[in-house]
Amino acid sequence: MIQSVDIINQIVPDPVIFGRIAAAHSCSDIYVSGGEPIICNMILGIPRESASSIAMDSVKGAAEFMSEHGVQIRGGHTIHSSTLQMGFSIIGRRPPANAKSPIAEGDCLILTKPIGTGLMSNSLYSGADTQAWESELFATLMESNSSGILLCNHQEVKGVTDITGFGLAFGIQQLCGPQGFHATIWLDSIPVFADWEQYAIEGYYSPLAHRNKEIRSFENEDNISAWRELLIYDPQTNGPILAIASADSIPALTKMLEANGTQLHVIGHIGGDSYRLKEAKSDE
Repeated sequence: MIQSVDIINQIVPDPVIFGRIAAAHSCSDIYVSGGEPIICNMILGIPRESASSIAMDSVKGAAEFMSEHGVQIRGGHTIHSSTLQMGFSIIGRRPPANAKSPIAEGDCLILTKPIGTGLMSNSLYSGADTQAWESELFATLMESNSSGILLCNHQEVKGVTDITGFGLAFGIQQLCGPQGFHATIWLDSIPVFADWEQYAIEGYYSPLAHRNKEIRSFENEDNISAWRELLIYDPQTNGPILAIASADSIPALTKMLEANGTQLHVIGHIGGDSYRLKEAKSDE
């Protein structure tokens, strides 16, 4: 049995969609630990002045997601808060964990979804026409990370986590650091949202992105502009799965994930004596 807890503030205007996002976000930690979430308690923060329908719609969205994924909501706790908040304490089950092979030079870093949810969520309130990419953002935010179970149980996968509020750079260091390895990521290989560059230039990154960069900094070898570099420090909600796998296993993993409705993106490799950000893949 495994357990996790997480809570987020409302990041999209639609409360039903927000409820689904909060549920997916909270289940992610169980999935990337190789487990299946089974029961949970809800944590709900409601502003005093908000209409009761907003809270009820959020609960409806969350309950729909949990039901679709076989998770029972057994109860919860409600408080007054400054903004609408929702989270879950989740209990899951998983088989005994198999020993992972050690990371090696040349292994691949893979992602399953675009990053930039912090930037794009802030951009929803920019006043600009966001219809061109809203549906892609919402679909990504609500997408289950259940593929984490498949990756955790695959013998060629050497490490699995999800990208959180600490950003992609932190996730990579979290997997590589304990084994004494470094990594290089290729910016143009990272999956992103349409129009992200426009909002990055206009400064819609949250203050947390800048704080993440201060704590976990990659060497910017190709003098990539600051507004593009910040993407790897952008805080994520229900972020993509990050995994390390042998290069030879990528075709099989791609096929396996596609059968589960998930894409695989190779964004970098293990190697070198520092953490580096490069514009594109090279022959090094």
